[in-house]
Amino acid sequence: MVENEIQFLSWKEFQQMTPSILALEITRLAGILAEPDRSVEERNTLVRARFELRQFAKCVARARREEVSACAHHLSSALLATALVLDESDSPELSYVMDRLTYVQDRMGYIY
Repeated sequence: MVENEIQFLSWKEFQQMTPSILALEITRLAGILAEPDRSVEERNTLVRARFELRQFAKCVARARREEVSACAHHLSSALLATALVLDESDSPELSYVMDRLTYVQDRMGYIY
C-alpha cells in the first residue's frame, strides 16, 4: 500500500470491525470510570460516552449500508463526551479511546 492511498472498505468489513474496536473501548471506558479521582461530572459524561458507543454498535449491527448515517450521531455524541472529559484531564487511556473512536468515524467516509 502506498502511504497516501485511501483505504476504502466494504460495509460488511465495517460491520465486522466496528463491534470489536468498540467493545475494547467500552471496556477501556469502564476502567477509566473506576478511577477514584474522577469527579461526578466526569463520570456522568463518560457513562454517556459508553452508552452512546453501545447504541452505535447496536445500530451498525442491524443497519444496512445506506442507513449508516442514521447511526453516526451516536458515535459523534460519544466523541463529544470523551473530548469534554479529555479536555479536563491528562489521561493517556482517554486519549487512546478518543483516537480509536476517531479512527472508526474516519472510516465511515470510505465505506462502499
